[in-house]
Amino acid sequence: MAAVLYGQISNSEVRHSLAGCLNAFTRSALLWLETFLELNISGLLHCTGATYDVGSLPPIPGTATINIQRSSYNMTGDHSMRTFFSSVILCLITTFAHGAEGEELRSFTNVNVGKVSLTAPKDWKPVERHRINFGTTFYRLQPPTAGEFDFEILVNDLAHMEMEALIDKDLELYIQSNMARAAPQSVEGKVSAVRFGRQRDGAYARLTDKTPKPGEFTLYTQGVRLQGKKVVLFTLYSNDKDGAVLQKALSIVDSLKFEQ
Repeated sequence: MAAVLYGQISNSEVRHSLAGCLNAFTRSALLWLETFLELNISGLLHCTGATYDVGSLPPIPGTATINIQRSSYNMTGDHSMRTFFSSVILCLITTFAHGAEGEELRSFTNVNVGKVSLTAPKDWKPVERHRINFGTTFYRLQPPTAGEFDFEILVNDLAHMEMEALIDKDLELYIQSNMARAAPQSVEGKVSAVRFGRQRDGAYARLTDKTPKPGEFTLYTQGVRLQGKKVVLFTLYSNDKDGAVLQKALSIVDSLKFEQ
């Protein structure tokens, strides 16, 4: 299960960061909390080490309507309930915004499927190469720490990949068949593919090498995502028993969009 390293570093186009949009979303959400739940959000944020001047933000359209609805539901009399909801929402907003600040939208072009975009961590640097005969794009993401993982995405259409027979209901079978040869040397002993993604349009499987050589990765993951007649394949070699790298990789594949 040794990793395979590829190609040359490309000048992949970095389109823009999501951080600015999410920062605006966060500020608006905080103002909503102060208006609707009558809480001192600035004070709560101060406890976490963050600072926001919520009062300086412009009013959100619909604030008057919200205030009327709040009174009809008698929310102002239940301080403990307001505190609970504010804590939950504040945690979600803070986690979401901070996580997204480390990501960026990228794009590349494949000769057969056109422009492709995806969202990835800023410190996962891209290495892009293209197979001339079939037009497949190999988009590899380098880890911030050398040797942490080896993750590569392949993009093309089904015809050029000679995979025209592949349909959505067979994705699990496809992955299980592809990884069958690695199963005997794995701890699991067999391949079990599962679905992933917001639309459940992808499938992947993971195996653990039972006798890894020094310096080799212990975990081998392979997956596929089908978008009409366009296909995304990926391979991940890693050591993340907690699945942290795997979850980021699946999120990147799920974010991938064909622009044409």
